[in-house]
Amino acid sequence: MKYIKTFENLTDEPQIGDYVVCEDSVFNKNDGSRDEKIIDFITNNVGQYIQDNDGKFGSGFYKYVIKYENVPSDVSGFEFIVNGDGELDKIRIMTRKEILFYSKNKKDCEEFIVAKKYNV
Repeated sequence: MKYIKTFENLTDEPQIGDYVVCEDSVFNKNDGSRDEKIIDFITNNVGQYIQDNDGKFGSGFYKYVIKYENVPSDVSGFEFIVNGDGELDKIRIMTRKEILFYSKNKKDCEEFIVAKKYNV
């Protein structure tokens, strides 16, 4: 044994800056039907946890503010937040239950999506 880790963060909560794979379980259109475009996009793309929801975006039940990049124009249902550069980021707010996987490394999340897609 070369070395022993003296401390490792073992919480079951993602940290701000972590990359996440989510599943939006409640997104419905006004007519009660599910919007499959946004559900598919969120399930098959990596987002990044950028801040806690402090009540700005709906109820505090949705704690995690997740930023998505390269969202196609035909996918609606995202809220917008101004980032530090004065540009708009597309975000969704999620519960802990909707976060399927998280990691400090984006590649780990991409591998999780591929494994999930092929039931590995």
